[in-house]
Amino acid sequence: MVFAAEHPDEPDYGERLFERRVVLFAGRDAAEAERKALEYCQESQHTYKNQYGGRVVWRCSRVLEAVPLYVDELKDGVEVYSELLDAEPEQSIGNGPAP
Repeated sequence: MVFAAEHPDEPDYGERLFERRVVLFAGRDAAEAERKALEYCQESQHTYKNQYGGRVVWRCSRVLEAVPLYVDELKDGVEVYSELLDAEPEQSIGNGPAP
């Protein structure tokens, strides 16, 4: 899912901020999981005032993809997402702890 920050009080606001989320939804079938994902998008919208008093509205802009997860049980070590990176991990995703 991709969420976008909007600034309705400041239409000429410079950079836009986006958030990519990987979220799991259980369902009896793909249609039920998709319905839950769309509900989550609607319920996740929220508004607050920034340090300058302007409104910031976070909205779900799109669901990128839905992928079935073929596991019987979620437990430690179950992979739910992976991504191939062209750059060194430290340059592209930060400086988290190395294994």
